[in-house]
Amino acid sequence: MTEPTQPLPPTMQQPEAAPPPEAASPPEAASPPVSAVTPVVSPPAPPAMLPGPPPAVLPPPGPRPPIYPMVTTFDETVTMSRLWGIPLLGVLLRGILLIPHYIVLGFYAMAVGLLLLVMWIPVLVNGRYPGAGYYFIGGYVRWVTRVQAYLLLAAAAYPPLSTSGRHDVDVRWDESQAIPRWAGIPVAGVFIRMLLLIPHLIVVYFLAIAAGFLSLITWAPVLVNGRYADWAYRIVGGFIRWQNRVTCYLLLMTGPYPPFSLDD
Repeated sequence: MTEPTQPLPPTMQQPEAAPPPEAASPPEAASPPVSAVTPVVSPPAPPAMLPGPPPAVLPPPGPRPPIYPMVTTFDETVTMSRLWGIPLLGVLLRGILLIPHYIVLGFYAMAVGLLLLVMWIPVLVNGRYPGAGYYFIGGYVRWVTRVQAYLLLAAAAYPPLSTSGRHDVDVRWDESQAIPRWAGIPVAGVFIRMLLLIPHLIVVYFLAIAAGFLSLITWAPVLVNGRYADWAYRIVGGFIRWQNRVTCYLLLMTGPYPPFSLDD
């Protein structure tokens, strides 16, 4: 018969097992002081590109269209001999060289006067100035313009004895322009146009006086630089342009009323 197990006295009890030693942890790195920490700032994000059509590429600006269907052009880049800028002598010598032109233009003017007697007919019937009129009467205007510009030192090359040919100065028309048919009424059409041109005739009169006074000093840039001055092209050339527009409007060669402008 088994005896009941008696508890052992405290002195005889087995000691409790000690817990296993913990693994030694590595020493922690010393953290730097707060004042020595440099904050890292991230770069700003680029702005978001909104979807859309690509920017339009504008074409380079072209030449400005003329303000009137008739233009008088000067080549302002030409150079000439400085001898033409000798006061009085240069212009006097040019006037002598132009004597053959004066003789031919005298006979030419008589032929133009006869042709003007019938130029109103195609204007009255078709509302167009005939191509033969632009060639013959327009050629006379071009010739006179070149002679005038050469005399005033606004052209370097001697003008050709012709209604066409290449030169520093040229006069062109839009030969497709319409002319009001009322302008072709015999006598009355030209008379009405002359009345409408009275303000222009006053301006051209004073411009002619100004161009005459400026001719007393326009030789100076030619003598110094061998070039006609830009401001002289602006005023003297503008006077010739204005004069041509008034003349051609009166001769029924242009349809619109001429502008009050020194430019083309």
